[in-house]
Amino acid sequence: MADSSASPSEPGIVQSPLVDDTNPSPILAEGMQQEMHPLTAQAFSALPLLGSHVAPLIESQLGGKCYRTIVLDLAITDSPCLQLLISKALGFGIVIFGSMVKVPQILKLLSSRRVSGVSFTSYLLEAIASSIFVAYNARNNNPFSTFGESAFINIQNLIIMALICLLKGRYYGMATITVMWAILNATLLYNDVLSLPALEILSGAVIPLSLFSKVPQIMAIAKVGHVRNLSSLTIAAYFAGSLARVYTTLQEVDDKIILASFVLTSFLNLVLVAQVSYYKFIRPRKMEKQLSEVAAEAEDDAKNPKVAPSKSKKSKKLD
Repeated sequence: MADSSASPSEPGIVQSPLVDDTNPSPILAEGMQQEMHPLTAQAFSALPLLGSHVAPLIESQLGGKCYRTIVLDLAITDSPCLQLLISKALGFGIVIFGSMVKVPQILKLLSSRRVSGVSFTSYLLEAIASSIFVAYNARNNNPFSTFGESAFINIQNLIIMALICLLKGRYYGMATITVMWAILNATLLYNDVLSLPALEILSGAVIPLSLFSKVPQIMAIAKVGHVRNLSSLTIAAYFAGSLARVYTTLQEVDDKIILASFVLTSFLNLVLVAQVSYYKFIRPRKMEKQLSEVAAEAEDDAKNPKVAPSKSKKSKKLD
């Protein structure tokens, strides 16, 4: 799902030029229903909540110009506004599904009761990056929708790290990591402990931490040679989320550094997807094919046994 290496709330991100908040809400204008597309007017009449609650929310995201084009006029062929609509929809999808992206991995560990191939270091680095990212956005009063999934992912990372310690029998380690996680987040969130300028400096480490967090997991899979204890759904969701972030960044963000970070993250997530595909699907088929070939050779040997030369024939040759 989405990595916490960047978000529309980070420094350097500018609002899309298509989003124009200077225009008042057209839905509230008197007599506007006459200027709507007939289908839009019917929808607002049949479902008043659309006009009173949903429409203002959509307008706040698309801006007055694209809101009128897409919603009121139903001109969905308008390319710039359509691209903005897709980008916004993907962004909200990342927040919603990103808040649950690690749940399949948690369930996988609980069912298998094994942690071979699961990198504790990978989750630790990601938890640190998520903690900094969430604290930075929260203390800058940014909308929760711009970093909400990272807050949920941060909690899920803690659960996974605690489970790894528990399943390895390291009970003191489980207690230690929980306490350290709580202290870290409390330190980052409260201004009395850590000043905002200091937090802004720390926020520069979010992108490299998020990128490097993928490397230990890739190495762990290569070392054990299997992905039995990893959730394919979580890894696939992370890859899809990183690709979606590349698209939303291209549409809404004018920052090449953030774009490059998502491109690199997508590449590393692609490596993880390739590893899962190989060890879960390709390698078993190769082994099955090899076993079937060995079984076929054994069957041929059983049907056509090779008769060893008799002792008398050997002795004649020697004579």
